[in-house]
Amino acid sequence: MVLALQHSPVTLNSSKSSENTVQALKSQGLKALGSFIGPTPLRKAFLQGKVNQLSSALDSLRDLPKQHALLLLRGSIHLLLRHLLRQLNPEGLKTLWKQADAYIGDAVERLIARNAYDATVIPQRNLIAIPVREGGLGIPNHAQLFEPLYDAAYRACTPQLIQLQPGFTPQPTLKTLNAKETLIAESDRLLQRLKNATPATKLNARLENASFLGRQWLRVLPTQKHHLLADSEITEALRTRLLIPCRNEDTLCSHCGTAPKIGHEDVCRGAARRWIARHDQITRAFIRTLASRADLQVEGEPKGPEDTGGELRADFSVLIGTSRRYYDVQIVALNKDSGKKEPYATLKEAADAKRLKYKSLGEAFEPLIFSAGGLMEEGTAQAYKALQKLLGPARSHWLSNQLAITLAQARAHSAGSIAQTTLRTA
Repeated sequence: MVLALQHSPVTLNSSKSSENTVQALKSQGLKALGSFIGPTPLRKAFLQGKVNQLSSALDSLRDLPKQHALLLLRGSIHLLLRHLLRQLNPEGLKTLWKQADAYIGDAVERLIARNAYDATVIPQRNLIAIPVREGGLGIPNHAQLFEPLYDAAYRACTPQLIQLQPGFTPQPTLKTLNAKETLIAESDRLLQRLKNATPATKLNARLENASFLGRQWLRVLPTQKHHLLADSEITEALRTRLLIPCRNEDTLCSHCGTAPKIGHEDVCRGAARRWIARHDQITRAFIRTLASRADLQVEGEPKGPEDTGGELRADFSVLIGTSRRYYDVQIVALNKDSGKKEPYATLKEAADAKRLKYKSLGEAFEPLIFSAGGLMEEGTAQAYKALQKLLGPARSHWLSNQLAITLAQARAHSAGSIAQTTLRTA
């Protein structure tokens, strides 16, 4: 190496450098670039140490508020082993990768436990690995990825290996996907498996979880008081996201006498649904955010045009220049008795009813229809995008956070009010 670099501008620091024979590497191994090169037993020992570090980091989450713990789990801790999926030779390591996934799954189950004696398990752990945009938690499954990602990395660096070592012969492989394509293919496979094994009611709940507002609460940082979520709220929000009903589906609800399904907290007559407070909070969020722009005139519950008698009052109106737009908010439970099989059809029915009610306002009226889990009616989605463009990035981000947190808190409070806890047995 010294001879190879003697005519280059690079200076080798001999005190920090070492030289090993290929035979020594095969027998003793070498730690390099955060990974390990060497025989299977030494690679196992190396990965076991990393898995133990992951376990220790996950255990430290027990002492944190659940909102902080979830943010750290999703944004930091699960990434501790991510680089090794591409760098560490996968031969003989499957058991350890499964162990890492089990530790992560156990950590999530601690977050969904209502108390220390709650024995709730996640019925479909694949939801942990499904991307957030598809209704999951977005924490990839190591055991499913460690072989294809290493293979993709090996093929990606093969041209450089051949250039450095002209006699190098790459190992044959039938795979052609790169790392990004591998992650997408695995996510699609897990999502398809979930769809095939999940009833329609839970797929509708997954659709809500995958919606923009349905997933926004996962990203909110608790830097302000109104962005804080209590442990009980995180617990119920996570249970809904993992398609776990608030009560046992095998018995009738003791509060209303009906069979509970996923989303039962949205329709149970005995639940503290706080639907009026939820509606008012969302309306105020729109009014306050829009009113923060000095050039907009925002009015709550405005009178309608004089030619309509002024009796019908929408939730708020916005005057832009000489043009006034009227908006009325409604939150819909998708699994209500009169709900349609298709979620968007249920939302459209509510939007059509609003337009009929306010038909005297004509084209100046826009209904804002949301499901209890954050799914927007198609016309509402377009209207919301227009409002976001009007507000700009910072204000629209604040508004989205407020709407997402309000919906998540209201549903969590409702679920908690009728919750049924499964106790651990000896």
